[in-house]
Amino acid sequence: MGIRKVGIDTTTVKTGDIARGMANKAAEATTGEGIFEKAVVVDILADPDALVELLKTEDNPLKEKITNEAAAKQAPRGSLLVKLLSEGTSETLTCAYPFFQSHIMLPAHVGEHVWIHKDGDTLYWLSRISGGMPSEDVNHTHKDRDLETPAEKDGDAKEKSDEQKGVIKKIIARFNNGAGGDSGGAKSSPEGFDTKTLFGNSTFPKNVKEAIPRYTPRPGDLVFQGSNNTLIALSTDRGWSKEDEDFKASNYDFDIKDKRGSIDIVAGRGFSEEAIKPSSETEAGGDPKRTAPRLIKNDIEGIETDKISKLNDIQPNRAEGDPDFHADLSRLYVSMHSPIDKRLSLAAETPILATGTQEDKEDASIVAKSNEIRVVSREDGSIRIIKEKGESDTGASIILNSDGTIHITGEKIFIGKSKEEGGEGAGPAEGDMQPYIKFSVMKEYLESMHESLNSFCETMANHICPMNAPSPQIAAASNKLKSELAQHKKKIDELQSERIFGE
Repeated sequence: MGIRKVGIDTTTVKTGDIARGMANKAAEATTGEGIFEKAVVVDILADPDALVELLKTEDNPLKEKITNEAAAKQAPRGSLLVKLLSEGTSETLTCAYPFFQSHIMLPAHVGEHVWIHKDGDTLYWLSRISGGMPSEDVNHTHKDRDLETPAEKDGDAKEKSDEQKGVIKKIIARFNNGAGGDSGGAKSSPEGFDTKTLFGNSTFPKNVKEAIPRYTPRPGDLVFQGSNNTLIALSTDRGWSKEDEDFKASNYDFDIKDKRGSIDIVAGRGFSEEAIKPSSETEAGGDPKRTAPRLIKNDIEGIETDKISKLNDIQPNRAEGDPDFHADLSRLYVSMHSPIDKRLSLAAETPILATGTQEDKEDASIVAKSNEIRVVSREDGSIRIIKEKGESDTGASIILNSDGTIHITGEKIFIGKSKEEGGEGAGPAEGDMQPYIKFSVMKEYLESMHESLNSFCETMANHICPMNAPSPQIAAASNKLKSELAQHKKKIDELQSERIFGE
């Protein structure tokens, strides 16, 4: 009978691969004996009340299958329905509580293997069992791939022959059951509890399957990752900028310096606007951009991160998952010391200032970057953006008070867009920025002008013109208006603000 080659979607298998997988499986089965045992996740009890309601129904699919049903009805959030691998072929399930209290909630997904600890009649799940390079994935880890994926290609006679014919198939990501167990080898999970079956039969909602870039930590890093491309790294300052073009190596070992402690909170690492073609059995797929991962199509037509590209003679993206201040979608960044303006490539984004220059800073920094940013205060609150005065007494602030007033203070306030070409402009500001008008001076000027014109108009309306002679009254009124207008004109320069400037 032809059976599938381990790790390769073909129709043949070498006994050495199966034997190696069985040996690995046997070795794993004895690890932690008497302390922990293994189980496969059948369902996630994110909301245990849903399970309680389901058990009340007559046609519920879990009827008489849960061995500790009483405990399951009292299960806390984050509990699992698992199949203990030690139970063999029975269809019974067991409810396992989270090992940690609710301050810490760890992810587990249907089809993944978890560590189980028994305390009397109560079962606790500790964590998902970590996988090797071919399987470990924060989105979904199918650990059985470790049993059948070779460390490198053997290059046997058949492979060489296929290469010459140009028909060799590439290794793909499979949801195998044990070491070739779905094609005659040793199975890892009992019948009906393999990952493919569980994907289709689970009762409660499952996690979203998507490709997540892998993160390369620095020594000493503390990293927390979610299943859907979210990450918190307590690390040191690092990150690619918009100008970077060489991604042949990870930046995890670039510029490691002391006193650079940083906290990076990011969602959407390695985002690429251009769709990346995934690898398949017959095609190598497209090259990833910047810090995006290579992609591979698995045997259930899903797309995931390609963790075995080197087996197919395709180099992985060494910069995959690195902090990227240009491409990552949303980031909050807190650093003891960072060349933050350079990281954000702000030199190209800063306009020519109306006065002074703007240089890239390198100092203690906090950054928020995303597509849409909102800062919201509740109706009875306020928002304050303060630049401290210090000894120079040159503070600045923007204050939004609870009564709806906005206060903007500073030594000079520029509003609008400055011209690209500078030079001497009107008033105390440089370039083409114009000073705003003081209303009190404008009012005084206009009122005086109005009174002068009004007086002139009254004189004109009431004067008596002598026959064939100039009117003394008109001449006097005209001279008076001309003199007063000259005095009023002197106030024009006082209209300009010394503090607020704009277009």
